[in-house]
Amino acid sequence: METAEETAEEKYFRLQRAYWLQVAETEGFDLEHVVVPPSMIGRINGLIAYDCERYVDHYPHRMLVKHYANVGLHRYNMLKRTNFHLGSLKKFNMLQNFVSSYYMTLLAHDPRSCPSGKDFQVRVDERTYGSLDLTVSVARPKDELVTTKMPFIPHFHGGASAAGIFIGDLPDWPSDDDLKDQNRFYLVKEADLQYNNWILMYLELVIC
Repeated sequence: METAEETAEEKYFRLQRAYWLQVAETEGFDLEHVVVPPSMIGRINGLIAYDCERYVDHYPHRMLVKHYANVGLHRYNMLKRTNFHLGSLKKFNMLQNFVSSYYMTLLAHDPRSCPSGKDFQVRVDERTYGSLDLTVSVARPKDELVTTKMPFIPHFHGGASAAGIFIGDLPDWPSDDDLKDQNRFYLVKEADLQYNNWILMYLELVIC
């Protein structure tokens, strides 16, 4: 039986599917052994990997990635009632888009439960270019076993996960009278900033 020869376009899409299957096995985090087909190099449909330990001062978006890593740790701390702080970024992978997804591997410390540090994985998906509109879809210790039936999607377009935080219907939007009530505002004191460092973290992220 004769078989038609594979066209260049068919080969490209076959190699692209094979690439994304390898990426999916790592959930986008560990790409050291993932082979990028030559036909995908230079195109905007793959992940770019950056080694933050090897190139300490020479990877892009340094402040932004650091703040995204802190947002992921803040989410984990809220869910688990821990107190992990960012130690250092190890690596991250990102899409080659204006609105990107970041897959970060980092070292974090909890002075009480884990002073020696633990490796974490954090995924942040931007939803709007140039605005603070993002989703933290992964924030976990690297050695934490996670099983999911959800297919791997390189860029997450859905809403926030309901696991642990938002369960059931969201509350009603405040009324006009509630929004006009000046007593709802609170003047933050310096001690508040020192105790709740996440306030300053989000302010810095807005500026960034």
